[in-house]
Amino acid sequence: MPRVLLIAFCLCALLTPPASAVAPMTLVADGKRVETEVHTINGAAMVPFKPALAACGVTASWVEESHAISAYNAEHAMYVVLGQKAGLADGYQVDVDPPAQFIDGHLCIPLRLIVKAFQFQSMYDGNARVFHIFTKPSTTAPVPAATPEQPVGPEVTVEPAPAPAPTPAGEEPAPAPAPTSAPTPAPAPEAVATPAPVAAPEPTEPPPPSVPAPSAATPLPSEQAVTLPATLVDGSALVSLRRAAEAFSAGLQWIPERKAALLRTARHSLQFILAERQAAFDGSVVTLPAAPQIVENVLLVPARILAAAFDGRALWDGATKTVTIAAPKQEFEPATIHDLLTNPKAWAGRLVSVAGRYGGREATSQAPYGTLAPPPWGNAPAGMIKDDTGAIFFTGAPAADLSPETQMDVPLMVSGLVRLDKVGSPYVEIAVKR
Repeated sequence: MPRVLLIAFCLCALLTPPASAVAPMTLVADGKRVETEVHTINGAAMVPFKPALAACGVTASWVEESHAISAYNAEHAMYVVLGQKAGLADGYQVDVDPPAQFIDGHLCIPLRLIVKAFQFQSMYDGNARVFHIFTKPSTTAPVPAATPEQPVGPEVTVEPAPAPAPTPAGEEPAPAPAPTSAPTPAPAPEAVATPAPVAAPEPTEPPPPSVPAPSAATPLPSEQAVTLPATLVDGSALVSLRRAAEAFSAGLQWIPERKAALLRTARHSLQFILAERQAAFDGSVVTLPAAPQIVENVLLVPARILAAAFDGRALWDGATKTVTIAAPKQEFEPATIHDLLTNPKAWAGRLVSVAGRYGGREATSQAPYGTLAPPPWGNAPAGMIKDDTGAIFFTGAPAADLSPETQMDVPLMVSGLVRLDKVGSPYVEIAVKR
């Protein structure tokens, strides 16, 4: 008899269906499912930053120098440092809790931070376990059925991720070693917001003078900064393009036939057209909060998108009516002309400082253009720096300041980004004369 009971008990156990598994969470942006996982840490939703931000129309990149994520669209900017519980949104401090960290090999940030930094609308459908983000005020939100409050799982402690290995600019960093015990996802993450989307106010950069502005954040020790007087236009701060370019060693070219200014930094290109509210950032059209204008022979442009071109941020000071642009410091490696000529591929894409003598502006057998066609820098100013081992070209405003008639062979040091022409000859772009 006991044996019969034991067999019956085993059969019941085998035939009893297991408890239903919790469905994975999904992310939907403007009605389209985002192909990425949604994790939970201490009840907060965490998503890999690249696919989540890209789905929301936000450009994001990894800043190796400061181990940070830099993200922006036409209206807002965000800066988040790996492992830190405070970040920046439009230059003002915001909470990042949980902090940016690696989960399953991907660098993740809180979903609610994306919503807050870029002023999106959002909601969580508890029945379907779906997060909705609405980047456009006109998007209609689905109304989920009422659902009882779900229990939140146990609190999980996540060890801080170590600093990642160097990563090429703009790529997601290599994941840190996985912790010994993986965090347990909570069954119901904290909803980023509950109301259906409503029309958001027109975003601006700093508050207008009549609105008290929060005190400006302080540049970090890992950043270089320049403070510029600002002109407020439609609530947006405009600053001198040339002064910012000079402060950050960027190339700046005026194109008279288009009334356009082309800024080239180590990682980005940004083209403004005078009196036009559209600009080209890395080849993509963006809408500006105010059109560039010339005031007292100075070209003024919106500070926020200008800061994004340096992978930085714009800090508004309402008391002094100034904007401080803060960006990761650029470290220039010492290099010789011989180094660049003998191993150009190894130096391409690196920031260098090169010492020599001014060699004029014309191509020679020591520093050819590489082809009979015009040089790769187009009509931008260019000059030649030489020493006893050879010569290379450098481009940018310093080249226009030097005269072959009166300054040949003067001692010279230039700093900038090493590039290669069509046949692999090196030259230094975005140069600063020292």
